[in-house]
Parts: sequence; structure tokens; C-alpha cells
Amino acid sequence: MNTLKIGFIPAHRGVMDQNFSIDRRGRLLHVFSAGKEVELVAPDDTLTTAGLVSNEHEARKVIELFLQSRLDGIVLGVLGYGDEKSVLAIVEDFPNLPVFLIAMQEPVPQGGFYEGASVGGMFPISYGLHKRNIRFTFGGVFDPEDERLKEEFDAFKRLCLAIKKFRKARIGMIGLRPYDFEVCMINEGLLLERYRQKIVPLNLIDLKYAIEKIHDNDERVIAIIDEITSAFQVQCKKSDLVKVAKLEILMLQYAREYQLDAFTIQCWTAIQDYIGLTPCLTNGRVTNMGFPVACEGDVLGALVMLLQREVTLEKGIPWLADI
Repeated sequence: MNTLKIGFIPAHRGVMDQNFSIDRRGRLLHVFSAGKEVELVAPDDTLTTAGLVSNEHEARKVIELFLQSRLDGIVLGVLGYGDEKSVLAIVEDFPNLPVFLIAMQEPVPQGGFYEGASVGGMFPISYGLHKRNIRFTFGGVFDPEDERLKEEFDAFKRLCLAIKKFRKARIGMIGLRPYDFEVCMINEGLLLERYRQKIVPLNLIDLKYAIEKIHDNDERVIAIIDEITSAFQVQCKKSDLVKVAKLEILMLQYAREYQLDAFTIQCWTAIQDYIGLTPCLTNGRVTNMGFPVACEGDVLGALVMLLQREVTLEKGIPWLADI
């Protein structure tokens, strides 16, 4: 699994108790840095006052820090009320990144003095995000060590992983969508323009020739057949299994050669009529190996499967309800 780079904005306003914000900043850094899959990028006291963001001058420094870091997401922590113009200046410079907004639970005011007024500051900041049409996830109001915060941050990490993989995804398209399957129609130019996704066309004629070039007694073929026959009760002919094994070898070869993230394959009827195999078992095996495979030229289905895998931290097996 790839490491995520998450930017952390500790929002503070000068009239509030700086010690409150410094304390919450340190505790939040500890919580957010606990997972191995996250590299947290945050200002320290050499970049801004006490490592907080309180004004537009500090915001410009944090923007430079974040630009150098190539972030995958931003956590906007409203600590001591927060200066909305400065934190919003940072976020609006990264309009395509997921944003996670949280506020701090505060102690009961003593003598009418609010240490942070975190919740009060959260409202104008969230309103500023709305005005800029910046989508964000509101996590809640927490103590830093609250288990609910850890759960919400974990969900945000999964979101960032999914978006990171979704953007620039490369889908190997073996064959075409059948004429009858209009539901699988795509706008390839829009996918490229909006998400920088690339469709790699791989035709069935080249696949047929490549299958024929692999020897039936290739050790890779034998190994795959042994795996299949040990896992299932097999009633088909060995010659059929040979073709299934060769398809798997070639799909994994395509994945390496073209740096693919997922596949879609024309399941019928051309592949049965001209190559003599049904790819369903291979689709499942290749999906289990980390390259989701959708049926019938369904590129959007393949992308959804890719999202499914990422939001489970690559532990879940994606599934497409094709039939």
C-alpha cells in the first residue's frame, strides 16, 4: 500500500489562548502520525509561530510547504477559533484534494474566558469552504484522543487512498463492449480530461496470437493448472485449462508492461468463438491478485472495483454485480 501524505493545518486566532492551540496541535500530531501508512506534513515552530497558522503571511509559508510535499489530502484542525481567511487561503490553493474538517472539544469556560472557542471558529471556516465550492468531510468535535476521531480519520485515509488511485488510473481494455451492452458506454476523452485516466486498448486478435505462442508445457501454465485443480473440482478438459492459464499469464504480463491498475475484458461471444475459452475464472484470479477485472468492456465498473479495493486498504476483494 502506498504511503499517504496528509497536510495538517493547525488553525489559531491570535486573541485566543495560544497554549490551548499548542497543546491540541501536539496531541493531534501524535494521533494522526500513529498509522504507518501516513506521512504527516505540518508547519513547525521554525516556519510559523508555535507551528500554528494564524495569519496570511504564515499561510503563504504553509502553501509552499504543501506544494513541495505533493499532498494526498488536508486535515483542517480548528483549534483556537481559527483565522478563516488564512486557512481558507491554503485550502483554496489545493482545490482537488480531500479536506477533513474537525473542531476541538473545550473545557468549561472559567470566569467567562474561552480558551479556544474552536466550535465557534469552525462555522465561518466551513461557510468559507462552501462559498468556494470546496468539498470537505466534517469529522466532528473531539478531544484529540477520542476513539471516534481515530475512526473518522481512518475513514478519511481510506477516502484519500481511493481518490489517489482513482486519479490517473490505467485500465487495460481487452476487446470491446458488446453492441447490446450500451450501459458500458464511456466517454474516454472526459475520463482523460477530468481524472487523467487512461484506457489502454488490447485487442482480441493480438491476444489470440499471444496465447498460441505460449507452449502448452510452459512451467507457468503447469503451475496455474495445478493451483486450479487443487482448489476446485475440475470436469473440463486439460486443453481448456491450458488456455485459461495462458490468459492469466498474458493479463499479468499486460499489467506489468502497461502499468495497469485494473482490466475490463470482452467476455463473450468473440472470446469463446475465436479463442475457445471463457475468462470468468481468470477474471476472479487476477482480481484476487490485485488487478480488478470487470466484464464486457465496462470501464466504469473496473474503476468502481478499484475504489472498492482501496477503501478496504487493499484487504477486500472487489466485486462487480454483472449478472
